[in-house]
Amino acid sequence: MPQRPEQGNEEPIKGSYRGIDKSLAGRGHLAGSARVSSPPSWEVHPLTIPKTEATAVGGVASSQPNRILPPGGYTDQYRDALEQWAKQWYRDLHNLVPIYITEGKGPRYPGWQKVRGIDAHLDPYKVLAVGVGLLLGTNGNGLVDIDLDHDLANLYAPRFLPPTTWIFGRQGKPQSHWMYRVRPGTEHEGCIKFNAPKPEGEASQSVCVAEYRFSKAAGLQTVVPPSWHEGTGSFREWYGGQPTSPPPEINGKELYICVQGLFMACMLHDVWTDGQKYEVSRSAHTALLQAGVDPQLVVWFFRALDSGGTTNWDYQIRHTQERLEKGEKCEGMTTLVKTHKLAREKAERFVETLAPRKQPWQSQSSLYPSREELGSAAAAADE
Repeated sequence: MPQRPEQGNEEPIKGSYRGIDKSLAGRGHLAGSARVSSPPSWEVHPLTIPKTEATAVGGVASSQPNRILPPGGYTDQYRDALEQWAKQWYRDLHNLVPIYITEGKGPRYPGWQKVRGIDAHLDPYKVLAVGVGLLLGTNGNGLVDIDLDHDLANLYAPRFLPPTTWIFGRQGKPQSHWMYRVRPGTEHEGCIKFNAPKPEGEASQSVCVAEYRFSKAAGLQTVVPPSWHEGTGSFREWYGGQPTSPPPEINGKELYICVQGLFMACMLHDVWTDGQKYEVSRSAHTALLQAGVDPQLVVWFFRALDSGGTTNWDYQIRHTQERLEKGEKCEGMTTLVKTHKLAREKAERFVETLAPRKQPWQSQSSLYPSREELGSAAAAADE
């Protein structure tokens, strides 16, 4: 479980889940801003490509509208720097698996999905490169990317995600990617999107809040610094300076729970205000317990959400659990929606995220972990 303030010598709350590894206590600390020797930089005088003009990028045809290219286009100097990063920094220094991006956010050449470990796969495709990417998942030596698409996800990330210096982004979203290495045997399979309900009056079906990006199969990558971002006309950059050590190695299933907590905070955000936090938290934690969420996870969530607060969540949630076990009436979901005015779809996704079953609204390629799986992961971490 995340580290907590001293709250007396109360007996631990009942529950089968043994808790999140203390090393995963996300507090958003960055280990300074030390830098390593960096590749050449480019003076930024971006060139905007007209919407109606189709251009050739490194020999690969493209007709993407409103693209902004780096100064002078994708020059030999730019590609030489990409090669230096790919081979010397990502591959040789940090034992990661780089590939070249040939258009937009993806590689457009055969065989990139089949790269295994460190090899010479890069060399033939440098002439096409517009950026450099890293393989994720098993083929990428355990690398996982937490992609924060929504502003609220960026707001709550320091409270829920484990500390890492591998944070990067681009203009307007400087902390949108948090990277780690998954400890072998603790993987949570799947590239999983956490989707919020669509805003009222908008045509879209859902809004992606965050994404857990890892796969045991081939075919998953993420574009990394110093690659150019054509949509904003800026380079992808490290937040707080270039990391001086590899991504931290952590328990993958517990990291997945941290992302779940982050998503839940985003769903509760509309009503989590200073004037009604106590009343909202009472209805919210009651709804979670009524849905069968493990009490230890409920305690962990509210401690992280209320980081710096003084509420004794052990006591509050134990008291509600005891009342439910006695068959007493406790107000949960109905009060959260009708009294506190949280949109029903958001309330449902808040409650269901940690429920031990798969949810149809969640885009994912694998089943939700069962409570037994979560307990086994926690037990393994404690040994």
